[in-house]
Amino acid sequence: AWQYHPDQNPNDKKAEETFKLINEAYHTLSDSTKRQFYDVKIGLRQNIDAFHYYKTYQKREQEEREVKKAVFQEFIKRFRAEKQAKQVEVQQTISKTNFWIGVFIAFFIIFVAIINFLDIRERDFLYKNALLYYKKKELKKSDSITHILLSRKPRNEDYYLLSIKILIEQGKYDLAYKKLHYNAHTDEQEYIFWELVCRYQTKQITAPDILKEFSILEKNGFQKASLYFWRALIKFEILADRQTICQDLHLAATLG
Repeated sequence: AWQYHPDQNPNDKKAEETFKLINEAYHTLSDSTKRQFYDVKIGLRQNIDAFHYYKTYQKREQEEREVKKAVFQEFIKRFRAEKQAKQVEVQQTISKTNFWIGVFIAFFIIFVAIINFLDIRERDFLYKNALLYYKKKELKKSDSITHILLSRKPRNEDYYLLSIKILIEQGKYDLAYKKLHYNAHTDEQEYIFWELVCRYQTKQITAPDILKEFSILEKNGFQKASLYFWRALIKFEILADRQTICQDLHLAATLG
């Protein structure tokens, strides 16, 4: 009070204002009622300032949350867009891959079909030549071609039967019989017929017995030129009735 007294600081308004504040503070502090009121007022202002600060803090926090939410939503939006784009790209890649795989499989199937077709044509051509040589009695050529056909897979029964006929035409009845015996086709009448022929030529069955077997085969539906030719030949060997021999030869010629 002495330092800022107006007498000590003439014409100094700032010092005068400070002296007034000091004087007011002194009277407030020296009066218990004024001091209590002042304490309440100061505390209320502090509460008001704290409430204002809290509201400001809440507002700032809310704004920050809104910003974070917007950023997060934008991130999720971009993430989903990128994920969807990747899924579309992966789906396109899979579709392209499946397309080319399908094209490759289609070409492979066509290639295999062409190879099989050419192989079948080649087999058919070789078999026809083998039959032609067989009919011309060029047995070595026919046998060579048949051997080639039998070396391939799958094996065809027609090729196997032709190889047996070639052996029989060559007079190799033992070998033909062994081949028939080790590769049994007892359920097929033509194999049974040729086995009977081999047995007859190797003296394993008599002429009357084989003629009976031929009759059974004929009744069962086996009526081919080879049957009637061999029956006529056996009848001729045992000096049977000429009329029946001629009938069998006629049937053999008729059937080719």
